[in-house]
Amino acid sequence: MYVSLKQLGLPIYQSETKEECQLGISQRYYQNLPFEIKAFTNEIILEVFDEDGVTDDDNVGYITFRPISFEKQNYISLYSTDGALQVDLGLTWNYVESK
Repeated sequence: MYVSLKQLGLPIYQSETKEECQLGISQRYYQNLPFEIKAFTNEIILEVFDEDGVTDDDNVGYITFRPISFEKQNYISLYSTDGALQVDLGLTWNYVESK
């Protein structure tokens, strides 16, 4: 399993692949973290994929959200519309003044 995030159709993050994941057992991802999102008013698509190495990667589920909806929260839980997928995110908000 691995996680991919896209914003405006462009990839902004991809996690490492975890092997032998079992249904209902949470996975923690640390590689390539933290990362920066500059446009936090734009929608992000978070997708979870199953990579079996034989066929194309299977999309297990996805969640869409706008980071601005969770401004100043350090921990959020997101759910797919069918409730089959839950993703918990730890966040740090850093604001940089634009010139």
